[in-house]
Amino acid sequence: IDSYFNKEINTFIKIHVQGCEIDVLDGAKEMIKDNKPKLAVVINQKPEDLWLVPLKIKSINSNYRIHMRHHSVSSVYTVCYAT
Repeated sequence: IDSYFNKEINTFIKIHVQGCEIDVLDGAKEMIKDNKPKLAVVINQKPEDLWLVPLKIKSINSNYRIHMRHHSVSSVYTVCYAT
């Protein structure tokens, strides 16, 4: 993502990539660090993503506030929001 988009983009990023969310966050590290776009990361593929994704986001930019929300009765759409 860092090599594709202009680093000065300050926007909203939704990440739902079937278990590769950490890889996407790593690929957007510079944009996240420098611009702090709002993030919505779906974290329903691996149980450990419930804590690994928020920790990864905070390790890239510690200024984020993290919120979690379930959007269904099951854990199918659990989203980690970073604002």
